[in-house]
Amino acid sequence: MKTQNNINVLVIEDNQGDYLLIKDYLEEQLQTPRIFHARRFSDAISFLNEENTQFDVVLLDLTLPDKTGEELITETVSLFPNIPVIVLTGYADLEFSVKSLALKASDYLLKDDINAASLFKSIQFNIERKKTTLLLEESEKRYSNLFQLSPQPMWIFDLEKYHFLQVNKAAIEHYKYTESEFLNMS
Repeated sequence: MKTQNNINVLVIEDNQGDYLLIKDYLEEQLQTPRIFHARRFSDAISFLNEENTQFDVVLLDLTLPDKTGEELITETVSLFPNIPVIVLTGYADLEFSVKSLALKASDYLLKDDINAASLFKSIQFNIERKKTTLLLEESEKRYSNLFQLSPQPMWIFDLEKYHFLQVNKAAIEHYKYTESEFLNMS
């Protein structure tokens, strides 16, 4: 049974056979997916400049003609900072898969191990996780602003050692200590 979710997927994949397989998997699980195909990293950049489409997820092959590996992941994640980037690869390198996640890839899937259901599950999970992460980051930013921009001098300190951990701008202005001086005091 196909899900009604309409999602926009950017597939960055240079191998036509792999792309068609991914496309078939997506069409098997989704009612009307909008699938965009970039064969090179430079084509993905062109999609950002030309298309008026907001992508929900990026499926990224790890080896492209114009960019590969860590550099490819880092630049793709920076191009699409608010959407999940799922790495699809044929290389079963555990160390690099962990590194990919540290580089902020949302998931690392082996092409030989995926099927329509597992790809759909990964996409759905990573879209929801990205939404939750963005909400959490926004909440943290609001809390930080509430603390930093308060006109009342405020600080956070370690309850055991009584060392300052953080001070706001009002405390710095009121007590005439720099932030680093505060953080060296108890």
